[in-house]
Amino acid sequence: MMTNTEVVKQLKTKTGEESRLLIEILNLLELVRARRIYNDYGYSSLFEFCTKELKYSEGAAMRRINALTLQTQSPEIKKMIHENLENGELNLSHISAIAKIERSEELSIDQIKLAIEASQGTSARETEKVIRQTLNLKPVSVKTKVSIELSSEQLAHAEKLAALFSHSLSTQDLPGLFLYLLEKTVTQETNREAAQKLRKSLGRKVKIPDPQTITTTDKPQKLLQNMALIRNSTAVLKQSPPTSAVKIPTNESDHTQIEAILIHSKMRPIHSRTFSPLIRKKIRDRSQGMCEFISPITQKRCKSRWYLQLDHIHPWSLGGSSTLENCRMVCASHNRSEWIRIIEERQAELRST
Repeated sequence: MMTNTEVVKQLKTKTGEESRLLIEILNLLELVRARRIYNDYGYSSLFEFCTKELKYSEGAAMRRINALTLQTQSPEIKKMIHENLENGELNLSHISAIAKIERSEELSIDQIKLAIEASQGTSARETEKVIRQTLNLKPVSVKTKVSIELSSEQLAHAEKLAALFSHSLSTQDLPGLFLYLLEKTVTQETNREAAQKLRKSLGRKVKIPDPQTITTTDKPQKLLQNMALIRNSTAVLKQSPPTSAVKIPTNESDHTQIEAILIHSKMRPIHSRTFSPLIRKKIRDRSQGMCEFISPITQKRCKSRWYLQLDHIHPWSLGGSSTLENCRMVCASHNRSEWIRIIEERQAELRST
């Protein structure tokens, strides 16, 4: 079995001979994804690994990833794709088009087989139309291509905005950001117009609060339910020596003041898993809003701005503390890969004992 380093070294050699070795490259990419080797090299996704480490263009990388995704559906599909690629009946554009339809329509294995057969001998432009006719699928709506020119400063702002909304976006790109903001704005405007019509129908000014803007004082029942939690948290704060900037109230009936201290205090119980607001701010400033994972192989920092999460370097479940020194900002992909690595190390230790 090849090591991760050998996989990447051989993969770089084969990319120059892609016309004859495409099938082998797809198999190697399958290993890279299965073993999450791209995480070890400091990348948050297979797409980023293909574009930056293997120097593919974005389009070429997506075609290979789409083909890889389709061939992993079943051994039969993989065999059909390899045979058609080898004899020249299909190319990556055909396979990528089939993969996109499979993803949007959730095709069965039999439907994928029919799509592969229907695509043989067609042009890449005709592929989607022929497949939808063969499988009796709903035709796609007419799409209009829109382009926009941005300065380097505007592009940086747009990428930063996309990173901030990364947990809500369906795709990690600027078109995905545009569609998300478009839908969100239209929904908000529709709700605002509906509220105005309701006020007008009532014949007087009526305040219709937004559920997302309702504060704790607007929910007296919820506040009463949380009184016990607030009092317990106050007791925890009193056990720790307060800082000069924080004054612990002696009157527990002043729940507003107590709650403010709980939210803004720099203190946390010693064994708390969560990080204090002060530590969170310092980590955001230190990381500059980017993943702090550094590859042990290439010494490259990930720098991804997508799906950022706070992570205990030494896991909290294994005795790690919620201190600044034991915390880092990582993307979700590296957070998962690090946890998998720790689990594998622990399992190896248990087997050796």
